[in-house]
Amino acid sequence: MFEERARPDATVDFSITKHEFLDSTPLYQWKVLICMGYSAEEVADRMAIHDLIATYVHAIDDGRYDDLDQVFLPETLFDLTSAGSVLAHWPEVKEIYRGNSDVFVKYFHLYGNLQIKFDETRSTATMQSKVINPIGVNDEEGHLRLFQVHGVYDDVLRKTNEGWRITNRVWLQGWISGDYPFAGGPAEIGKAR
Repeated sequence: MFEERARPDATVDFSITKHEFLDSTPLYQWKVLICMGYSAEEVADRMAIHDLIATYVHAIDDGRYDDLDQVFLPETLFDLTSAGSVLAHWPEVKEIYRGNSDVFVKYFHLYGNLQIKFDETRSTATMQSKVINPIGVNDEEGHLRLFQVHGVYDDVLRKTNEGWRITNRVWLQGWISGDYPFAGGPAEIGKAR
């Protein structure tokens, strides 16, 4: 059992080259992660993947779809069929997201519980994450309708020269709660325009 509590002012020699993202993490967090059995390099990869997901969440919620080109590759395959949507590559999915921006007037992803598993070389990884997505749409009378979509993303990632990228994404629809305005289910969303 690890009894010593790491302090932010503690000093530890990690014997690694300093990177900007390493410098931004409090030292006590690094000590805890290394005590969990992760190498400093694996911690850096895990943090880079968490940063990738933060980029995704902020870009999609803010409607900055071109920024998502830093998250997905052009050949990234999306399987969104469990929500009544498409099986398509990133360029087509990006246009669907862009086209639905007039339907979704409020968008706010809560994304967590990432389970990341690396291959032996840490050049690819699988990741499963839980997502709650509060959404607001205006109904035909112009009233704001708020609901939440709950589900799981199953992702495959690859480490590229530009950093980690998602190469395959499967959405596993859980349930929808709240004032859901589409009687025909998720497939009706695109018809709301």
